[in-house]
This record gives sequence, C-alpha cells and structure tokens, in this order.
Amino acid sequence: MDLSNLVNITTILANVATFLGIPLAIIVLVVDRRRAREDREQHTYQALQSEYSDFLKLCLEHSELQLHDYHPERTVTLTPEQHDRRMVALEILVSMFESAYFLYHHGHHSEFKKRQWTGWEEFMRDWAVRGDFQEAWNEHLGSEFDSEFILYMNQLIQAHG
Repeated sequence: MDLSNLVNITTILANVATFLGIPLAIIVLVVDRRRAREDREQHTYQALQSEYSDFLKLCLEHSELQLHDYHPERTVTLTPEQHDRRMVALEILVSMFESAYFLYHHGHHSEFKKRQWTGWEEFMRDWAVRGDFQEAWNEHLGSEFDSEFILYMNQLIQAHG
C-alpha cells in the first residue's frame, strides 16, 4: 500500500468519524441535559414534599389549632398563644405555596411541572376558600411575600371569598 492510499483511507476514516461523531455528541448532550432537568425536578419535588410532610406533622402535633381538620360550622376560641402558633403555622404553609408557585407555575417547561402545579393550585384553592385562612391572610400574611405571589393569592381568595 502506498502513501496516497493510506492518506485516502485516513481521510475517509476521519470523515466517517466526524459524520458519526458529531450527531453522537449531540445525542449525548441532549440526553445529559434531559437527565439533569429530571434530576432538578425530582429534587424540587422531594424538597416540597418534605415541607408538606413537615406541615402535616405540625398539624398533627397541634390538632387543637384545627389546621388540617377544618369545619367552618365549628367556631374555636383560641388563646393568644394558640393564635400566634396558628399564624406561624399558616405562614409556613403560605411559604410553601410561594415556593410551589415559583417552582411550578412559572415556565411550565415539562409535563411534570404542569402536573405538579395543577395539584398545588388545587391545594391552594382549598385553603383560599377557608374563612380562617382568609382572615389570617388579611390580618397578617397578605403582606409578607413576593408581590406577584401576593397578587395571585389575592385573586384566589377573591374568587372564592
């Protein structure tokens, strides 16, 4: 085999490697980015799920505050200390709502985020119809958060109040 044949074969192999290598590199990049996005989504989900579980534990530990088991026909008289604890618990809840709002409502880049937002929005609506939540929102909570989120919550409350 002479040198010109070797150069031709090398050129052909280089062209084949380039022809196959570039699309392969693009595929690897796309798969890697998708995997990274899914990892971020899972981390976000786990973080909010953990916050929600903590809130449920708080509801269970302080059942006298009637955070979880709401019955509008039952009026509960809270001591000033219980009122303060209830307000803190509701602030934790609204903080969780704000996190969900910014993590899932803005930029629905995936079906996963859309599904998550649908569930969080329904949960927020459930709270927005509660008279005790509306009272706490108007008394204290409605001025503590991001202005865009406050506007959104005010709309929910007004739609169901």
